[in-house]
Amino acid sequence: MYEAAERCIYCGTVNDSLTREHIIPYALGGELVLPKSSCDTCQKITSKNELIIARQLYGLHRAYEGIKSRRNKNAGKLNEYLEVTGVDNNGRKVTENILVRDLPSFQIIVKYTQPGLLSGKESQFTLESKFLKQGETKLTELRVKLGWSKISLRSPTANPHSFSKQLAKIAHAYCCAELGHDGFEPLLIEHILDKTAEKHITYYVGGYEPQLPQTREGLILSYIDLDGIKYIKVDISLHFFKESPRYQVICGKLNGGNSGGNF
Repeated sequence: MYEAAERCIYCGTVNDSLTREHIIPYALGGELVLPKSSCDTCQKITSKNELIIARQLYGLHRAYEGIKSRRNKNAGKLNEYLEVTGVDNNGRKVTENILVRDLPSFQIIVKYTQPGLLSGKESQFTLESKFLKQGETKLTELRVKLGWSKISLRSPTANPHSFSKQLAKIAHAYCCAELGHDGFEPLLIEHILDKTAEKHITYYVGGYEPQLPQTREGLILSYIDLDGIKYIKVDISLHFFKESPRYQVICGKLNGGNSGGNF
């Protein structure tokens, strides 16, 4: 756990009701905490986006793997039933609610090209679905058990902008924890708080080309010199989603630790 920020790392508010911030969200397996670092207003904004990602995109995978949630410590009950569709042996379309534990584990893999700041063009976003732990075999076994000729799982919904905002929030929070709120000029706050920003979020958020595997360290901070400006970059590996690639986010400009109204 880091030392308390004593101010909101998003808007700069200083009061007695600041809450702690999980750098990688708790719902995505995060353990690093920055105490007293988010005001109520900003916490509602970041939590809303976290909920979209945790439930809509990764809900099934989190339930299957037992990843914790704030409301329910036993995440095995999260999304306990999932509707599957198929065709029975008489050619009729059918649906059935199936327990999560009886379903194959699969993961939505989010991939990006490089951030626009590094590539000179807007980062592109793609999705892949991948079965884990002999998932295809388990799905076939379920189809046979149900007596169907075809079976399919509803793919989770994915909002690329929400996922990009989540990566931006992780990188910004980690920068604040490592460098302090006066140690850099932030570039992501408008995106995190849903405000109008000069650049598209994928100008700062992206991946690698070719895609790189995750690192043992979930978060790595480094520096890049571009046109005489030293930018701060955070590499992000979401370890609970092992098939996901490594992401890179440009979160700010180094200002030498000089204080002066960054937030």
